[in-house]
Amino acid sequence: NRFEQNNNLNNNGYYDNKDNYNNYNNQEYFNEQGNYDRAEEFTEDINGNKPVNKGINKKLITKIVFAVNLVAFTACAIYLGNYYYNSNKVKGKQNDLSNLIDQTVTTEEGQEDRYISIRDKYPNLVGRLRFHNYNDIIDLPVMQTKDDPMYYLYRDQDGEDSKWGTPFLDYRCDLKKPTANFMIYAHNMKDLTQFGSLKNYKNKSYWNKYPTIEFESMYEERMEYEVIASFYAQIYPSTKTDVFKYYKFFDALVPEEFDDFVDNIIKIANYKTGVTASFGDQLITLSTCDYSKHVDDGRFVVVAKKSSEKSENSDSLDDFVDVIESTPKPVPTVEPTKEPTKTPKPTKAPTKEPVATKEPEPVAEPTPEPQPTENVPPPEDFVPTEEPGGQEPEPDVQPTEEPGDNRPWWEIYY
Repeated sequence: NRFEQNNNLNNNGYYDNKDNYNNYNNQEYFNEQGNYDRAEEFTEDINGNKPVNKGINKKLITKIVFAVNLVAFTACAIYLGNYYYNSNKVKGKQNDLSNLIDQTVTTEEGQEDRYISIRDKYPNLVGRLRFHNYNDIIDLPVMQTKDDPMYYLYRDQDGEDSKWGTPFLDYRCDLKKPTANFMIYAHNMKDLTQFGSLKNYKNKSYWNKYPTIEFESMYEERMEYEVIASFYAQIYPSTKTDVFKYYKFFDALVPEEFDDFVDNIIKIANYKTGVTASFGDQLITLSTCDYSKHVDDGRFVVVAKKSSEKSENSDSLDDFVDVIESTPKPVPTVEPTKEPTKTPKPTKAPTKEPVATKEPEPVAEPTPEPQPTENVPPPEDFVPTEEPGGQEPEPDVQPTEEPGDNRPWWEIYY
């Protein structure tokens, strides 16, 4: 550590001085390996001027970047947590209302309002909409406020502020004296609530599996609706009159008006379903926002018509699940294994038949015995109609039911 200073040069002829050495010895400028990595930031001339720091404090920048990232991560975590909390809250409220409707719906004669028992709590409830989202059933209440048409756009079924809103029926639609078209609006949510899963109908393969939706109103029990078309559309300015505006059709006074609407939705449909409608049919239109095709005011729409018969599952889908689960039980796969075990028994019977052949006299006696069996053809004719379905076609029936056991119940149902 001894320095012989000669014009700030050491014995080896290299520039050095004690002050500069002390600066180098400061641990702040040494890296983890103990090597000085900021020497270029400290320069000193021959006259011994003090070094000047020309670098940037990297540690300070690292701390700032870390703090910014931490704040951003915390903000995202709070947003996502709040989003999914509210999403589950909306789902829970909708499920509670659906269960309440199932338990309290009124079907008495002379009572028009089927929701009369819960009318005080839900004064604007007018219907209930159900459709598939693959394995799930989307079960939604439908509201209507003619005095304030957009009331439920950002309110839940209880009237509280909600980003999800609640599906609502257009104020120009009438359920008691049904208009030709029931127009229902809802948000296209990313968590697939409300009408978020409605876009599944853009694919024909999905429509092949789930070609129907269900709707019930305060005046009518649950009915099945066949999907006619799904299409992308746009809300046009009122000054533009040379375009098809699906959102303007609510009722038809003449067949030409009805047919024009049906022809247009089939023309712009994503695919052909082969389902059509004629004047007098009841239509339902589900409309939601979608900006994948149109930048401004884009919409995705599904139109369906009411079937001639009510939904077979008008009470509860859970009841139908119980039926499906119970159907495979009467046709166990063990039965065919038992039948071959019975086959060796008839092999012993033919051994008795030759014994009967040895006695020619009793042969005449068994002949009258089969005669009474022949005298009862109706029960025998009725049994074989079931027997061929249970014996010979058993291998055919089982494969049709076995895949049904593997398939989910909603595919069997539809």
